[in-house]
Amino acid sequence: GASLTRTRVGDVYVAERTTETDVVFGGEPSGAWIWPEETLCPDGPLAACKLVELVAERGALSGLVSDIEGYPIRRTSIEVEAKATVMADVSEGVSEQYDEIDTLDGVRVETADGWFLLRASGTQPLIRVTAEARSAADAEALFEDAQALVTEAVRTRGSDGGGN
Repeated sequence: GASLTRTRVGDVYVAERTTETDVVFGGEPSGAWIWPEETLCPDGPLAACKLVELVAERGALSGLVSDIEGYPIRRTSIEVEAKATVMADVSEGVSEQYDEIDTLDGVRVETADGWFLLRASGTQPLIRVTAEARSAADAEALFEDAQALVTEAVRTRGSDGGGN
């Protein structure tokens, strides 16, 4: 019965969203897990306690996750000098090739087989590339397409993604 809401990457954005009354949990793959009834900060020891509580109430973790379908994911980072310029070029290239695009945080594309996200790192001179799908082959294909969009934008700006 749960629903999913996306935020920008970063625990501050997740925490901000968890202040809304309909949110019981917020998290992101980095391990920033937030239970707003307890705290609005990512809390590793609290996450460990929640996991122990879950196992104590429902049984072994292996049994709890055995029926959850896994989705192959691919990630990399591409070093660039001019993140904003490269992302503008990437956004233009994506809009020419795909219909379902979300620009909440970077450029996220949904396809029938999975999704990919291209976004500038908030702390480093990098473009992050992530792709996920129901099969390894589909994840790899989406990953290669996404990576090609970034490398093409970098190539047209010069070897380092510059050109500003």
